Amino acid sequence: MPAKAPNESNFHHFVPKSALRRFTVDGAGKQIWVFDKSDGRSFPGGLKRTGSGQGYNTLRLSDGSLWNFEDAFQNIDDEFAATGNTLATRRRVDDLDPPFKAAVCTGVAVQFLRTPKVRTTLDRLPRQLVERLVEAGLPALDDPMPSEDDIRKITLDLIANRDEIVEGLLTKIPILYEPAGGARFWTSDHPIVREGSTPDDRRGVKDLGVAFYAPISSDLLLGLVCPSILAKLTDAPIERLELSANRKARLLALRDGLLSGRPVPITDDQVMDFNLKQVGGSERFVYAHEDAFEPARTWLKAHPEQRAGAALFSVGRMGSGPPRPEQFKEGQWLVLYGRDNWVQLPIGGYDPQRSLRQAWTDQPALLRSAMRHAPFAEAQIYYPEGSEMIRDINVVILERGPRTRFKLVPSDPGMAQLDAMLRRGG
Repeated sequence: MPAKAPNESNFHHFVPKSALRRFTVDGAGKQIWVFDKSDGRSFPGGLKRTGSGQGYNTLRLSDGSLWNFEDAFQNIDDEFAATGNTLATRRRVDDLDPPFKAAVCTGVAVQFLRTPKVRTTLDRLPRQLVERLVEAGLPALDDPMPSEDDIRKITLDLIANRDEIVEGLLTKIPILYEPAGGARFWTSDHPIVREGSTPDDRRGVKDLGVAFYAPISSDLLLGLVCPSILAKLTDAPIERLELSANRKARLLALRDGLLSGRPVPITDDQVMDFNLKQVGGSERFVYAHEDAFEPARTWLKAHPEQRAGAALFSVGRMGSGPPRPEQFKEGQWLVLYGRDNWVQLPIGGYDPQRSLRQAWTDQPALLRSAMRHAPFAEAQIYYPEGSEMIRDINVVILERGPRTRFKLVPSDPGMAQLDAMLRRGG
C-alpha cells in the first residue's frame, strides 16, 4: 500500500464537496450551515470537514496495514458532480440520453450506500437478530458481531455490487422540483430519501410506488419516481375527480412534471415537507445555505425519537407480521399489486373461513381500473380479525353492478385446486 502523503487529508467525505458546494452560503462554495439534530445546535462549517469523518474511508487490512480508499470514489464523484452541475443549469429531464441517466442513477446509488446511516444499519441488524432470537426463546447466535472494519468491507462490497440498485433506478421516471417562493432545499449526511406510496410502505428500489429524492442544489430537487405513480395519475382524468382545489392542482403539476420534464414549482410548505424528510432521514447532520432551521427544531420537539438516527430497516419480532396500515383499521380492504401498478379498494362480505375467496365492492369503476393490470403478483386482504397475502392471483367477476361481486383465484390452475383444498381443510 502506498504511504500516506504528508498533505493527504484524514477527513474523508461521505457527501462529496462538489455536491455540498451547491448548498453553500451565497453559492460561494466556501461555507455551509450545519444543523445537529441531536441537540438542535446550528453553526457554520467549511467544506473540508462538513459531510466527512476522520478516517471514514480507511480500512485496516489483515496484515495490520491501513488502506485509504477515499480515492476509490474519485471518478464517481467527478461524474456525479458533472451531472449535478448539468441538471442545476439545464433544469430539464425530458430527453436525458442513456449514458447521462446512467451516470445520475449510479451517483444516486453510491451516495445512498456510502453514508454513516448505512454503516449504523449494518451494525445494528445482527444485534437486533440476537435480541429477537432470545425474545423467542431460541439460542442466540455464537457468531461474533461484525467489527467496524467488517462493516466497512461490507459497504465497499455493496457499492462495488451496486448494479441491481442502478438498474432499479433506471426504470424510474426523473422529475425536477423547484421552489416557487422563498424557501430553499436542504441536504444532509444521508441526502438520498426513499419514499413509499403503497399501504404497506414498501421501500425496495424495485418495489411498486417507490420514489427516490436527491437534492441537487438549494433551488432544485431531483426525483426518480416509480412509473406506477404516473400510471395512477393518467388512469383517470384528474380534472374530473372530486378533490379540493389545492389537491387537484398538486396532482396536475406532478403529472405535468413527469410528462414534460420541466421543473414542478412547489410552495414553501412543500419545500419544507421535503426538508423535514432530510431531517428525519439523516444520521445526525443537516446542511443548508442559511441558518433557518427553526422548522426542524419544532418538528423534532414533536418527534423526539428522530433525534437519534434510525436504521434504514430493522429486524421484527419473531412470529409477528408487519403492522396493519392505519387506513385499514376499520372495514375490509383489498390491495392488488399488478406488474406495473397497484390499487386498493374497499370490499365487503369477505369471510376468511370460507373455501372460496369471494367478496364485493361498491366501487366497480376502481375494480375495472385494477383489472387492466392483471394478472396480479400479489393480493393483500385486510379485515378486522387479521389479514391475508396471496401471490400470483387473478380476479374473476361473478356479478356486475353497483355492488360488484368477485372472487380471487390463483393464476396457476394447479395452485387454485390446492388452495381450495387447503381452505376446505383437506
